[in-house]
Amino acid sequence: MRIRAVAGMTVAILAALIWLALAVQPVAVLACASPSDVSPMTLPPEVVPPRSNDFRPSLMVDGVLAPGALGLPGEQITWIVTLRNVGTAPGTDIILTDQVHEQLRIDRVEVSRGEFAISEQVVVARTPFLAPGEEVQMRVDTTVSEIPSGGSVASRVRLSAQGPGGAIEDAALAEVFVPTGLPATGYPPAESSPAQTGLSVMTVALLGMVAVMLMATYVWWRGSVRRI
Repeated sequence: MRIRAVAGMTVAILAALIWLALAVQPVAVLACASPSDVSPMTLPPEVVPPRSNDFRPSLMVDGVLAPGALGLPGEQITWIVTLRNVGTAPGTDIILTDQVHEQLRIDRVEVSRGEFAISEQVVVARTPFLAPGEEVQMRVDTTVSEIPSGGSVASRVRLSAQGPGGAIEDAALAEVFVPTGLPATGYPPAESSPAQTGLSVMTVALLGMVAVMLMATYVWWRGSVRRI
């Protein structure tokens, strides 16, 4: 009996050792493995924002009336076009095309750089180069030739240029509201004279009564003469 008990205990101990060896073996192998045998953990790539390297235009146009002017025929409106490079790369072959309203007459044009040409209602300005942070400005003086039917006049500017990424186009619009008639003075209109308005109804009635009385008097007089 003692031999059987010892044999059973020995078998149990061997089984426990075998189980323990199988459970600990992967950890031991991993602990003893060289760093080159362990595959590194894959990390997500670091997100790096792309570096901006492009021409970014900022185009604006504004319409300004002369001091004290309302926009009536003969008064002046000045259009100021401003183009600024807010990007990090230069722009080239820059063309600004400004078309003003058909009720406006172009009197004078000034540009801060480059050259320009005028054709009827259109001004075309060219600038070969615009570096980052630089700006170019164009001033167009116009005169209102006649009152527009819509009650406003406008200036539409179009931009075409070349940047590192290719062709770039943009547009801007400015509008100035003008009166469609003569301004009110705040005083009532002057009364028209009788000569302008003609005879009143009362005057015509009185003249008619006088005419009837004269006719009646004449008839009575003729009758009295005949009786005598």
